[in-house]
This record gives sequence, C-alpha cells and structure tokens, in this order.
Amino acid sequence: MGMTDRELRYRISLMHSVGPVTFRKLKDFYGNAARIWNSESPALTASQLTEWRLFHTAVKEKELKEGYTRLMNTASYRFVIPEDPDYPAPLKNISDPPVGLYVKGILPASSKPAAAIVGSRACSEYGKHQALRIAGDLADAGVGIVSGLAAGIDSFGHRGALDRNGYTVAVLGNGIDRCYPVTNLNLYERIAEKGAVISEYPPGTPGKPMYFPRRNRIISGLADLVIVIEAKKRSGSLITVERALEQGKDVMAVPGRIGDLLSEGCLSLIRQGAGIVTCTEDILFAMGIQAEKQKDRHKSSGKADLSAEELAVLQHMSTDPVHPDRLCEQLDMAPGSIYMILFRLENAGFVRSAGPGLYART
Repeated sequence: MGMTDRELRYRISLMHSVGPVTFRKLKDFYGNAARIWNSESPALTASQLTEWRLFHTAVKEKELKEGYTRLMNTASYRFVIPEDPDYPAPLKNISDPPVGLYVKGILPASSKPAAAIVGSRACSEYGKHQALRIAGDLADAGVGIVSGLAAGIDSFGHRGALDRNGYTVAVLGNGIDRCYPVTNLNLYERIAEKGAVISEYPPGTPGKPMYFPRRNRIISGLADLVIVIEAKKRSGSLITVERALEQGKDVMAVPGRIGDLLSEGCLSLIRQGAGIVTCTEDILFAMGIQAEKQKDRHKSSGKADLSAEELAVLQHMSTDPVHPDRLCEQLDMAPGSIYMILFRLENAGFVRSAGPGLYART
C-alpha cells in the first residue's frame, strides 16, 4: 500500500527544516505524496536535503511507521489535514497553512465567528479586567476566542470565554502534549474539554523561541479579527498583528493611559488606523454581528435601587483602582461603612476587586 497524504504530512511535520512553504512547493511540483517522498528533492536547500535523506534511512523508516501507528491509535489527540472535514477552513486560505494540525478537543465549526485576543504577558489589573470582560461578552454573543495560552492577556482571554461557557482555541508553540507555561495546566485541560488545544508541532516538541512567533499566523488565521489588549512598543503581540494584516484581517486595540509602557503598542496601532475598542459592541459591529441590547444580570435592578450612600461611593470611583481609605477621606465616612458599601456594590456587580485592598468600577 502506497504512502497516504496524511502519513506524508505527518512525516513532514517531524522535520525541523522543512516547513509549510517548502511543503506547498513540493506538493505543487510533484503532485502526490508518493512522488514527493520517493524523489531526491533537488529543489531543497542543503540543510533541508540532509534532513530529508536522514528520514529515508531504513532505521528511520521503521521509527516513522511505528510513531505514525501510535499517533493514529491514540485517543487523547489526533492529526488532521486539510482534506479532513473538521480542518479549519480559514487556515486553508493563508499563505503558509500548517502541513497538519495536532488537536486535543473539538475544532470550531467553520461558520462560527471568532476573534483573537492577544497582549502582554505581564499585564496590569486593567488589562486583566478588559480581557476577561471582552472575552466573556464576545462569548455571550456566540463569538469564539482564539489565543496562545501564554501568561497574561492570552490566559485571561481564554478564561473569560470559559467562565461564560463560551468556546475557545489555544494555539501552542510546542508539542500538543506539553503545557507551557506549566502554571496554565488547569486552563489547558479546561480548554481541551470545552474547546480545542492545537499545534502544528508533533508531540514531544519543546517550546523554542522561533516557534512562538511562527504559531501567531495560526492565531490570526483562525480569527475574523485580532484584538490587542496591552502591548509594549516591541511586543510579540505585534507579530500577530502583522500576520493578521497580511491575511487581510481587521485589527482593533484597547486604549490605555498615555505614557504607560503597556499602552504604547495599542496607542501606536490606533494612531496607524486600527479600530479602537471602547466597548464590546465596537467589536461586534466590526464583525457584522448585531449586539443584543441587554443589561448585565447583576445590574438588572439598576442604580435606582442603590441607597444614597452607595450612589455617592460609586460616583467617586472610576475604572482606576482606589483604596477604601481614599474614599473615606473624600466622603468623610467611617472605614467600616465604606467597606460594607463596597461589599454590597461588589455583590451587585457595580465594582470589582482590583488587587489587595483596591477596588474599581466595572
């Protein structure tokens, strides 16, 4: 029995020097899997040809077949190729689609709208809050969230979707069987259960600096638009933006404080013409989705139900975190009263905890 396209793609995915662009050229030139594998591949570079020939040795052939058989029989993850019905259709249209995808979980339906949320690993409380809120609101509107499982904004984007029972995809820069960072293991498992964890790198592949920027094309490729929440001037998130623009995708940014290092990237994007996010409806409008005019469940009673003291405290607060002692000074109220009011406002959804001893309006 001859080699199938699936088996060839599996073998190519194991090669470090032969990537998606080279594979596409080989496919266009030779036509089918058998011809590619049996050729001497004169079009390859010297380093690529060395690895290619190494994969043709007798010992390697045995190892390859055994590895492929194990992969096909595993229940924890699978290998999908463009010919499979659940292979993400948007990825077929990018210039360098993955040779194949290792998947844990359920891939999104091609008809489901999706937005990528990316940003700083060392995000602020403001960035965390925005990522959770935006991802959650988008999930409520039926929009899937795509990100890279990195610490910071990526993680909170995934969490925001999951906390609202939404769908999310994590694109890894290492093998599908490895969670990086390891502190996100619980999040990794939640995503695999409710959405999908995917990688173009085979099981066992460690994360390398070159792999993470490369996977960003898949993040943007899966999304209808990219949202940047907090990014420094030379942030890795801007690589995702570059790939999104190459793919003809829209880019939006959440504004931050002028002079804040974590705001430089977003403000620069807005200056260059990126869409500005002032509320979730801005994103839904850009995606062509009609936002439902609904009040948050925790605010359904409205401000009319708040006491005069509660309204006074709320009016002295903003989205910037503040310590209760500061509110005591401004309102000339006892600390005990302020803390009780903040407790009630937090339960009602009007304020949130913004760090140890700090509160902010939602």
